[in-house]
Amino acid sequence: LAFEIRTNPNRQREDLALLIRSDLAAIGARVRIRVMEWGALVEDVVRHREFDAVLLGLVTEFRIDDRDLFACDRRDGPTQFAYYCNPRVDTLLAALARTTDRRKATPLWHELQRTLARDQPFTWLYYEVRPVGVRTRLRNVQMDIRGTWINARDWWIAPEERGPAPTRSR
Repeated sequence: LAFEIRTNPNRQREDLALLIRSDLAAIGARVRIRVMEWGALVEDVVRHREFDAVLLGLVTEFRIDDRDLFACDRRDGPTQFAYYCNPRVDTLLAALARTTDRRKATPLWHELQRTLARDQPFTWLYYEVRPVGVRTRLRNVQMDIRGTWINARDWWIAPEERGPAPTRSR
């Protein structure tokens, strides 16, 4: 087994490619790593679909809609570069787009996840959790799945606590 992993200049992805290469070398696979400028990577992967394997990151929106990634009618789209098509997945994606009741959506999401795990159009390696810390003097900070800055316009500091932040002595 020999193949090339392409990625863009990103320390985390480059390190991950090295780990994958090392792990697969243990079973005799030869993996070549090719770090490419973002535009060239997009051209090869998205436009021409010329790649063996690619390491990318994916950012989700608040309302998850995976039709661009997995729907049969989007195979020629820019994010469906796995050229994946499963009619049952299409049915599930359409139902999820219409379902607003979380209780009714949960079994649909579970079936979708099981199907994608079985079919493997992509191999998800990890989900990055980013812990965030905020000084206690910053008030009304409310973060949720939509992001860190969701209500930044409503943050405030009490007048008596304003001024330069205290410095730590060493």
